[in-house]
Formats: sequence, C-alpha cells, structure tokens
Amino acid sequence: MKLRYKILNGILIFMVVMISSLAIVLSNNSDCGPAAAVAEGSETMQAIVYRCYGSADVLEFKEVNKPTPADGEVLVKIHAAAVNPLDWHFVQGTPYFLRLMSGLSAPNDTSLGVDFAGTVEAVGRNVTRFKPGDEVFGGATLGLGASCLAGYGYVFYVEPHWLSVERVDVPIQGLPRAFEGFKIVCLSDFHLHPYTQIDFIEKVVGASSELIPDVVCLLGDYVFEGADSIYELAPVLARLESTYGVFAVLGNHDLWTDAAVVRSGLESVGIRVLVNDSVLLRVGDEDLILAGLDDGWSGEPDLSLALEGSPQGAPVILMLHEPDFADQYARDGRVSLQLSGHTHGGQVRIGGPLRPEYGRKYDDGLVEIEGMWLYTTRGVGVIGPPARFNCRPEITEITLQSMH
Repeated sequence: MKLRYKILNGILIFMVVMISSLAIVLSNNSDCGPAAAVAEGSETMQAIVYRCYGSADVLEFKEVNKPTPADGEVLVKIHAAAVNPLDWHFVQGTPYFLRLMSGLSAPNDTSLGVDFAGTVEAVGRNVTRFKPGDEVFGGATLGLGASCLAGYGYVFYVEPHWLSVERVDVPIQGLPRAFEGFKIVCLSDFHLHPYTQIDFIEKVVGASSELIPDVVCLLGDYVFEGADSIYELAPVLARLESTYGVFAVLGNHDLWTDAAVVRSGLESVGIRVLVNDSVLLRVGDEDLILAGLDDGWSGEPDLSLALEGSPQGAPVILMLHEPDFADQYARDGRVSLQLSGHTHGGQVRIGGPLRPEYGRKYDDGLVEIEGMWLYTTRGVGVIGPPARFNCRPEITEITLQSMH
C-alpha cells in the first residue's frame, strides 16, 4: 500500500509540473511580469476573497471594485503569480504561501492564502512579516521551479482545506407534506490522521451546524490508520447540531481497522450507528424512514433486515458508504434516495478521477437510477497521496422536495 502511494505521489507531482508549465505558457509566454493580471486602475478586477463561512475557510472567486480590505481581511498584491495569475488577493492573516516560500513555518491559524509567489508590491493591515518590495521565492520573475512548487503547494496544502458547501434539491415521490423542505446534511470520509487533522474537522462541524439541518448523516470512514483515532474524532462530531439527530454508518476503513472500536467511539458520544437498522423520523403524524446498512465492501449489508418493522409506504432514505451498490437497491424499489461517500470524488480530477473499488461507476454528485436518487459526496478528508485537485472537500446540504 505504501509503495502504491509513492507511485501515485510521483505521478501527481509529474502532472503538477506539466500543468504548471502549461499555465506559464498560456498566461503570458514571457517573464511573467504581472502575467494576465487586471491592469491597474481598472474599475473592477478578478480577486480571490478569503471568507470565514461559519467556522470554515472558504475562498471565493469574484469581481471586486477598487481593492479596499474590510475588517478582518488583508490585501496583498503579488507580481508574477505563476500558476494562477490573479492580481489582488484578500486573505486573513499572513498568506500561507508567503510564509511557505519565504522560509517561515506553516501557520497554526486559519490562514489559507492562495498567493503563489512573486514580489510583494503592497500589503494591507495586520501583515507585519512582510513589507512592500519584499521578495518571495526569488523576485518578480518566476521560472518553472517556482511554478511547480506553487502547483504542488496548491494540491497538497490549499485545495484539501478549501471547503465547499454543495446544496442539492432532491424530488421525492410520495414525500409527506410535513417533510417538504426537510434538510439533510451529509458528511463522509473524515479519515482522521495522519493527513486530515482535527482542527479542519472542527471547522467542518461548525459550518455544518450553521446550516441548521433537520438531520445529519455521517457516511463512514472516520479513521484511516488506526481505529483509536475515533476517540479524538467522536467528541468533535458530537458538537454537530440538528433537529432530529445525528446518525452514522460505517465504511470500509472502519471495518479494516476495528469496527467495534469505531462504533463504540461514536455511540459513546450519543451518535447512533445504523448497521442494517433504521430509525423512524416523525413530523406530526407523518413518517420518513432513515436506514443504514453495513459496509458494502467488507460487511454484510441487508436492506430487508434494516427495514424490518418499518411502516409500509413511507419514503426510505438509505445510508450506505459505497455508491456503486445503488443499482441493486434501485431495482429493489423501496429506496427513494441513497446517500454515499467512499470515492472522495477521486481527489485528483485530471481527465478522469481515480476511483476506488465500488466507487467507479458513481463517483460524485446526484444521479437518478431507475427511479431512485443517489448522491455521492466528495467527502471531507483525504488518504495518500493527500492531495486534491478540481475536487474540493464537501459538506452536502440536501433538501427534500415533493415530486410534482
């Protein structure tokens, strides 16, 4: 397994080099200078704006007027941004890549700047480590090496922490009127340690709770190398807030480490783990069934056992870690919506994602299969090589609607 990760890591570095080289050629085909940045004096310009979305770090691409930092923001202008030649950048605190490329240690705060490299022309308030004219990684003209480092830094240090909130409306046949607009937040593939750290999970939990969900579904793979990590993760997941509770299923990595330990850790903080089991959600006198199956890869999933004793005719929302079993449950006819994770969206999407077993057919997003809906989330954490490209970590907010 470790050899496989090293090979994948080498392939990823090669792809970063090639893409970075192409970016330089396309951006200016010269010494970089300001590259394709918006000319000074423009009414508006493209910028990357750092926002604090609840407790999560979010980077937004947008048009901005004359750059004036708001409270809690810092304005930095970088010449020769090698990979992404955007001119003005708003970040909170000292930009991460400025720290990285100037030999400073990585920040312990929430800084996530995407300023790649170059010469600092101007800085706004709260930046004390740099001043106008400071050189970052060798000055205004950056060659292939700087570009490669920037690309490498982006896929390993920026995008894995660039949280996305995906909002999806799903029409459900026969949805009771009381559940119109019912909101489900899905989180999956935390993989705490060694790559995903608890501070990032804390931000995910805070941002999820601020969505004010009716129910939270945790879709498996809480750990990666050791089941004992659940005892650090579970108390953080216990902070998730919802109207009707937090429910979980197990994933293949949970079974491959120690399913009993992972389950015990979750249940010790009040999170109900559904293993071929279901819970009846009731609003007024109307019902919705939330079912959870054992892991599809290494467990023994049993939908009939999970739905045993459930009222007939109530819509069923199914939690199952691996998405590719959806064909089977669509043919069954009892499930309205399956929620899955497992794939990480491929983590690196260049040409096509890298897909795991039982996640090769349905790797990301919403799809309808023979009258049943499937949503596959890209998940929160990563496994090795711990990179993401064109595949940001995801909080999923699903809103149920009646099918008209």
